[in-house]
Amino acid sequence: STEAGNTAERIINNIRKKGRIEHSGLLKRSWRFANAQEIQSILQTLIESKQIKEGLQSDNRTRYYEPT
Repeated sequence: STEAGNTAERIINNIRKKGRIEHSGLLKRSWRFANAQEIQSILQTLIESKQIKEGLQSDNRTRYYEPT
């Protein structure tokens, strides 16, 4: 498997483990193996492939992700 595939797997596992995770929390858990741009690209792919969904907290600023 590719390095990007491994990174995507780690990110989706973090989301599944937490059930719902804020964007900042996901960055904190992922910075060791991917930079912010790579993480954003992977999140976009996971959203488009319907493996995760993105939402906004009630403050209308804080993004979060959940497994589908």
